[in-house]
Amino acid sequence: MDKAGVLTALTSITTPALRFLDEAGARKLARECNEYTAKLVADRKGRFGMFAVMPMPSVEGTLHEIAYALDTLKADGIGLLTSYGDKWLSDPAFASVLEELNRRKAVVYTHPTTANCCGNLIPDVPEAIIEWGTDTTRTIASLVFSGTAARLADLRIIFSHGGGTLPFLAERFLRLPLNNRTLAARVPNGVIAELRRFYYDTSAIAWPTRGPGPMSCRAVQCLPSHSHFSAKTVGASPGAKDPTPS
Repeated sequence: MDKAGVLTALTSITTPALRFLDEAGARKLARECNEYTAKLVADRKGRFGMFAVMPMPSVEGTLHEIAYALDTLKADGIGLLTSYGDKWLSDPAFASVLEELNRRKAVVYTHPTTANCCGNLIPDVPEAIIEWGTDTTRTIASLVFSGTAARLADLRIIFSHGGGTLPFLAERFLRLPLNNRTLAARVPNGVIAELRRFYYDTSAIAWPTRGPGPMSCRAVQCLPSHSHFSAKTVGASPGAKDPTPS
């Protein structure tokens, strides 16, 4: 960390997280991971923070671990994947989890994964190359167009890698409610208002962060590479100003 100039790093779990375990195993390993990381944070004050591991898709187990991680271990935030099986984060199955995180005004860091629908689609092209960025965009779409983002306005969600493919599809997102009155009612503040309320780390992105456009860092809340930023930044800083999109 010192050689790389990293002052503080936050731990988080990548895909597949704990999905390869049964519920009991996932709950046990999540607790072990979080207690280990809490000790790491305590032993090296100021150098580490933690996004707590959750035993998703177990909703009951996740609600218990949210309480333990935030109240007892004082985690900086909660780590989730962008999907579980074929359910994205706004799925009704996960409603109580998001409602609890919203009640707590929690920071939620998301890491992309591969949904059941979309693995091994192209020979010799791993899911990390195409699918993970796409899954991030799917879960953003699910949150925005289900009305979840507008309804749970105190959620502070970080999306990896610049929001996946969203920057290239943002114009389509903005136009969709113009053609569908049902969707328009679910985004009463407008699509761009919801996209600007999210946070996007800038690790491994291929789109320009400066200049005009609805997904430039002038318009949305960009964060440095996800190995370098602090969750406290999300709570303390509103990020970029909110200019009128070009």
